[in-house]
Amino acid sequence: MSDVITAFAPASIANFGPGYGAFGLALDALGDRVSARVLPNEDVVRIVEIRADDGLLPVEAAKNTAGLAVMALREQLGKVAGVELLLCKGVPASSGLGSSAASAVAAVVAANAVLGRRLKKPELLAAACAGEVASAGVAHGDNAAASLLGGAVIYDAQGPLLLPVPTNLWLCVVWPGFAIPTVDSLAVLPDLLPRGDVVYNLANLARLVDAFHRGDAAAIGGALRDKLSEPYRLKLIPGGELLREAACSEGATGWSICGSGPAVVASASSHAAVCAASKAMCKVLENAGQRPQAWVLRPDSHGAHLLPPAEVIPFPDAL
Repeated sequence: MSDVITAFAPASIANFGPGYGAFGLALDALGDRVSARVLPNEDVVRIVEIRADDGLLPVEAAKNTAGLAVMALREQLGKVAGVELLLCKGVPASSGLGSSAASAVAAVVAANAVLGRRLKKPELLAAACAGEVASAGVAHGDNAAASLLGGAVIYDAQGPLLLPVPTNLWLCVVWPGFAIPTVDSLAVLPDLLPRGDVVYNLANLARLVDAFHRGDAAAIGGALRDKLSEPYRLKLIPGGELLREAACSEGATGWSICGSGPAVVASASSHAAVCAASKAMCKVLENAGQRPQAWVLRPDSHGAHLLPPAEVIPFPDAL
């Protein structure tokens, strides 16, 4: 067993387009890193430090998605040695980009490795989902499945279903610069929905899955239509009504809120189109008094993975 192992887990978009609660998409380049080491004589999961979180996240393991996920992993493995964690955040918290899932996934991948690589990657999903309880109150898996396995994933009680991702699918993600806790975003959704809206989403979800299988990036964009959550959550984003129009006027073929928001995503089949859409959306948000941050990305096809020794993040007492 190595003394310290570091894992990376990518950001992700849940509720992608019409896929409320079921469709996740992993994003490349943006993600969280977690280092883990064994505590051989302790029956505990401990978080020693969280970096780049502006002091917003709890370090108590039972209240943190990474800590809770590793606690579930230890239960799954049969109460093995204790584990110590160091978190380095790369995904803004409560942004709609799967921040909690990235921490949970990176933590279980690193902890599993430092404990002897006992489980294969798909077997880590249950523990990663358990970590989501700390932030969302439920063990939902659309973000965690995408972050762990990579690519486009449909997730429900039957488990993850991976879809092929077109090589020409480009995305621009724009975060307004503020947080919306998942519980607050859930609170604006109605308990009952019109039947026509449900049918609308089902039809677009079928089109979305078909477009992924055909490798049609333009058709993916055309299917990113949602009436189950977008009309209600868009009101939480300043300038929100203008964002889709701004992106599509610059060549984006699709637009969606990322997860529970407030980040949004536009898609296209060209790098130039998403760059132009990104600038247009940032201008809308700036005019609304926000300080947006933007990324031009591709879907991540690898999912969570261990970093090479040269990129391992040491614990403070080892510096």
